[in-house]
Amino acid sequence: MKSMKWYIITSQVGEKILPIQKHLFRKYIPEIRPNIIDLEDKPLKDWCKNVALAIEESNPTDAIALFLDDHLLLDRVVRSVSLPSELERLELGVRTTNHDTCIDSNKWFLSYSNETPYKVSCQPSIWRTEALLRVLKKVDGDPWQFELEGVCTAGIVRDPIIKTMDESAISNRWKGLNLRGMRAEDFAYCVDNNLL
Repeated sequence: MKSMKWYIITSQVGEKILPIQKHLFRKYIPEIRPNIIDLEDKPLKDWCKNVALAIEESNPTDAIALFLDDHLLLDRVVRSVSLPSELERLELGVRTTNHDTCIDSNKWFLSYSNETPYKVSCQPSIWRTEALLRVLKKVDGDPWQFELEGVCTAGIVRDPIIKTMDESAISNRWKGLNLRGMRAEDFAYCVDNNLL
């Protein structure tokens, strides 16, 4: 995982959360210096195209780790993994009810079946770079279209590699920032350093 490039996608909306995410990366994964894909105020309808362009221009590794700015890191990476050869995307977090159709092949990961929703997702994942670029270019829309229309071979780790917030920190479903799950010491650091 250290040898692959890591990316955090942000935009004008995420400007208030990115300093918090950077602090959490420095604290919990200090050996990783993520590349920031800043979409600034570019139209949301061009999200896929702009993410693909930024990745292509960054001289990516064959496999990359992809995060959104508001999927806040809550703890250390438990262990290192590499992308299984039969998958194009490996989700690194906690299994949800969306994943109850996984195929169990007695490996350290579960494969998503044809019935599994959200095989393409913005959840923290390792992606085969060529597959991610293929999906982004085929969908060519916003992040919701990317998740709903994208197709790839995917799976999820049996035991989480990375602990992030269950919900995004920024959403129109609530006012302000959702920081549920953040450690008290991290919250205090963010307050003391004017990150909130």
